[in-house]
Amino acid sequence: MNIKILFVDNIYFTEDGDYHDSNLKLHKVRKISADGIVSTVAGSEEPNCIDGTGSVSRFYLPSDVEAVEERVFVSDQRNNVLRVLDFSEHFCPNVTTLAGKGVGYYYVEGELEWLEGLGEGHQDGPGPLALFHGNSGVAFSRQDRCFYVADMHNSVIRK
Repeated sequence: MNIKILFVDNIYFTEDGDYHDSNLKLHKVRKISADGIVSTVAGSEEPNCIDGTGSVSRFYLPSDVEAVEERVFVSDQRNNVLRVLDFSEHFCPNVTTLAGKGVGYYYVEGELEWLEGLGEGHQDGPGPLALFHGNSGVAFSRQDRCFYVADMHNSVIRK
């Protein structure tokens, strides 16, 4: 078996012994079962910012993961968004953007291009009104029932 593992940035263990990792350079979120089986649950090696199911979804430098019940939350660093993988209905998760607007790295005719001015900044607010700049970490407080996001280039922790 040949499995590519490059720049694993964060690992989150679940109660059943499985764990999820965010693979920074491969733009994927993977599950590694307690018996060692590796499977990609979302994303592909082609970076982008696309919501969808499993490998249809795209990330650009997923840098941190946090599991809460049947969901895995991903800090999608280069897209400046917080994403959620919902496993409640399927083995293959549905990926949606929870906060942030998404930012401008897209493949156009096979070339990675930057679309200026999309979704990057510092703004508090719900869901798509929030703006991040290089969100690099996510943590869930079970006591407060809220998320904390490390917003690297703004040098703040967001709630």
